[in-house]
Amino acid sequence: MTEGSGYVYLPEFLYLFLPFSFLSIYGLFLWSFIQELTLILSFYYLNKINESLIKYYFLMLPIFYIDFFNGNTNIFIAFLLIISYYLFIKDKYFLGGFFLSLALFKINIIIIFPLFLYKIFKLEKKFISFIEFFGVIILLSIFFNIQFLLYYPELLNVYLNKVHSLNSYISQIRIFTFFRFEHFNYLLCIITFYIISIKKIENYKNKILLGISIALLICFIIDYIYYIIKLS
Repeated sequence: MTEGSGYVYLPEFLYLFLPFSFLSIYGLFLWSFIQELTLILSFYYLNKINESLIKYYFLMLPIFYIDFFNGNTNIFIAFLLIISYYLFIKDKYFLGGFFLSLALFKINIIIIFPLFLYKIFKLEKKFISFIEFFGVIILLSIFFNIQFLLYYPELLNVYLNKVHSLNSYISQIRIFTFFRFEHFNYLLCIITFYIISIKKIENYKNKILLGISIALLICFIIDYIYYIIKLS
């Protein structure tokens, strides 16, 4: 990642996706297959978490498929969030932390951390659960990133500068700058998991989730139209 490049991910991204570059066009076909597979698995595990969630994610299909045709990673990230949450509520904290750690090449995923902390501190074995879940996240994050930062200490500053430059550019062509239209799919995952964890709104959860899904879809349409107009 150099000052002149458009690369704006943490080094972990290289470990996960560099192998596809060695396969040439077949790497693109393989990535497309994985995107389709993770989308199907996302619906499968959402149904296992709560079968009423499926209908809200069908509203996100236009966003999923624009993300798919752009070759972006957000379908994959949404799957990692869903499988992580599913494993967590099944008391498989180590595996849940493992899958969540794989999504951290997009740093805004950390906004889901307070939810997991909240749920951990409601458990009987708080300390062990915390170590299992967040321990693997910390260890993998160190493994993926520390050697880059040790050998290329300027990398972090370059990364932060590139993120700032990208956001400055995006603010000129997008309305919803922080969560751009391709981010709405995993933003819905995060919002959903927060809402279904709140016991006090049990009778209103479906209405709230439907309202948020529709609102995100409307935001996506507005943002995408604005984006096309600005680029034309």
